[in-house]
Amino acid sequence: MNDIKVLGNLLGYFLVLTIGIVLLSGCGSATGSDTEQRITFDDWMPGKPLESERERPYAYQLNPEKIFATSCSGCHGDEGRLGPAPPLNDALFLAIYKPEQMLEILAGGRSDGLMPAFDAGHVGGLTEQQRQVLVSSIWKRWSDRTDLPANIPTYLQQTAGDATAGKEIFAAACGSCHGESGEGGSAGELNTRGFLALVSDQLLRRIMITGRPDLGCPNFVQSGTASSLKRPLSGNDIANVVALMNAWRTGEERALVDGP
Repeated sequence: MNDIKVLGNLLGYFLVLTIGIVLLSGCGSATGSDTEQRITFDDWMPGKPLESERERPYAYQLNPEKIFATSCSGCHGDEGRLGPAPPLNDALFLAIYKPEQMLEILAGGRSDGLMPAFDAGHVGGLTEQQRQVLVSSIWKRWSDRTDLPANIPTYLQQTAGDATAGKEIFAAACGSCHGESGEGGSAGELNTRGFLALVSDQLLRRIMITGRPDLGCPNFVQSGTASSLKRPLSGNDIANVVALMNAWRTGEERALVDGP
């Protein structure tokens, strides 16, 4: 009786072994390569998405509007306006700025501001191709040059500013909204530690040139001609006002703006 039981167990083991060998051999090249068989198996499985429906890594995203929505709109706003950072959807800004400059800032960020670096080596970064596509799209969509003013001051300051001269210009062109000494008015105070520690001289110059059309802040033409000056602000006027606002900073605030 025991012999029969042992024989039965041996036959069972043999049968299992045989089935295993057959299955393993079936995964070989009898009906095709491993890859082909896996594809056949994958195609059989329910719920498999179409190739066009598969989610691809963000590095493969080359739709500039989707890149902007994912990587830029949090600071610069949907459609490039009404964000905490200056608007990019601004033809006047794009007239004084160059695509090469934006590509450089995109890759390395700004040491004197809150703009992060977006090269591929950083978390959430963009590939070089993505940055190229994004910047080209910004100029294509928003750089309408049909109604730009004449004699736009340069983006970068050309001469050193004079804070004493800037006091008079600020009172005339900015004081009606921000107070004659930046103490605040309908548009809020500028002579305050928090604000001055967060904005660089370059950002102050840019906003004085372009304004913030999305928030009703006038540009260099509007603020100058509406004031007692009765003319657009010049590049020197703007340099003088920036020098004044820099003089309002304490040493600690200057260190924060200038960076290490």
